[in-house]
Amino acid sequence: MVEKTLRIFKLEGETGSLEVRVHRRSRNRGAPFYSSELILGPGDRIVVDAPSAPLSERRMRLIAPAGIYCRKKLDGMENK
Repeated sequence: MVEKTLRIFKLEGETGSLEVRVHRRSRNRGAPFYSSELILGPGDRIVVDAPSAPLSERRMRLIAPAGIYCRKKLDGMENK
């Protein structure tokens, strides 16, 4: 599988700015697919796949706030 980073952008949130990377990946048969990756911490990331780069980015912008909120809630439950 071949991977190329197409774009890097920042998502602004309550906790600050988080970096999102949009990748183009090609399978063995050459059919490309796109994914957006948000790294929250060591070993903790959110990955969204889509058939196009703009759709992958749009999905990440929609899903990321909910994912970050859920992680914060889980962290709060583990610390009690």
